[in-house]
Amino acid sequence: MLHPAHVETDCRAIDATDLVVGEQMWNSADFATSSGIMRVGGNEDGPFARDRQQTTAAYRLRACWAGGPITKRG
Repeated sequence: MLHPAHVETDCRAIDATDLVVGEQMWNSADFATSSGIMRVGGNEDGPFARDRQQTTAAYRLRACWAGGPITKRG
């Protein structure tokens, strides 16, 4: 699960070092995963929800990548 607090921690850690020159999200969404309790490895609420709407984590990622302040939304 891409928790907003995890996003903030990652952004701060990456910004605190000169050893990282970029970052890439491994998997932002898996819209083909069916609903249900047996969806191991499926959509675990990344920055985009099943209905393709942005989650709170998406807004924090945008702020992090744009260099702006990370604000609470939602």
